[in-house]
Amino acid sequence: MVTPTEKKRTEKEISFDLSKPGFVNYFLGRDLLPEKIHEVLGRDMTDEEIRNNSNFFAVDNLFCTTCEDKFTRIESLFSSNIFSTLKHFSSGNNGDSLILNETGSLISKLFCYSLIWRLAVANYRGYKIHEATLSKLDTILNLCLSTIEKEIPQNIIQNKEVINNHKIAICYFENVNVTNSRFVFFEPEKTNPRSFFINGLSIFFFNNNSAFSKKGNNFFGIEKSIDRKDIQSTENVIIYKNTPQQIISGVDQMTNLVVNRMLKTFKFNFDYIYTRIHNRKPDPRLISHYIAELIHESYTYGDKFSLQRVAKLTKKYCS
Repeated sequence: MVTPTEKKRTEKEISFDLSKPGFVNYFLGRDLLPEKIHEVLGRDMTDEEIRNNSNFFAVDNLFCTTCEDKFTRIESLFSSNIFSTLKHFSSGNNGDSLILNETGSLISKLFCYSLIWRLAVANYRGYKIHEATLSKLDTILNLCLSTIEKEIPQNIIQNKEVINNHKIAICYFENVNVTNSRFVFFEPEKTNPRSFFINGLSIFFFNNNSAFSKKGNNFFGIEKSIDRKDIQSTENVIIYKNTPQQIISGVDQMTNLVVNRMLKTFKFNFDYIYTRIHNRKPDPRLISHYIAELIHESYTYGDKFSLQRVAKLTKKYCS
């Protein structure tokens, strides 16, 4: 995950899981200040939430300790060398794009490749890429990653030709006035480019030159900031800016898509539970009232679809 500091990154992390049907989960790092937690949730964490607060984006026992250490090193390099540039550029009045230098570009690409490779190998949320691309990323990571952080810049310079076989563009958006923009979203079936939204960081991955000639996917308007011709013409990574309007619209579309999928699950579950209790199907109007209260605007995403609230509301309407 991309986090604001180099040390203890996950301890200060805020993550929302909106990538699958079911209940929204959130992870709040242990080093977050109480006022920050209150800002995110609109309240303090309950004792039960504190006990169950675990990082759902971490998949245990998938990679060996050495591999995890290597991933941590490239994350640290990206955080300490690139992330501050991303934040500064995204919030300033210094043009619509910024081309990173060679070293910064190679670090950024390696960081993005490590995320994409891990998603694909873990088949995370059903994410898949072509075996040939996966094999290339695997080769790059094996050549460049190291448990000794200072070795990585040397490795990437020595292997820059293979790293530059793919193109990457990135954007970053952070604005406290734009709510609900801190979560992870990607669509496994979309291509050209493969697009990801990770806590305000947008990654656009072109696996080969043919991806530029294809029409490509519409990533909810967020891709309108990038320029395909410019990306194709340089080996370096280009940072682009998203406007608040693009993020607000894109995030709304992402969350609406996920929520609509979730609502089908909620309706099905409610129908099943009600029928088991009363031995008859619920009135459609009852389901409508149940869903209307479930999606009430006064709740944050973290609370709106939490397991506790859904269970309480289901009990209310089934009684």
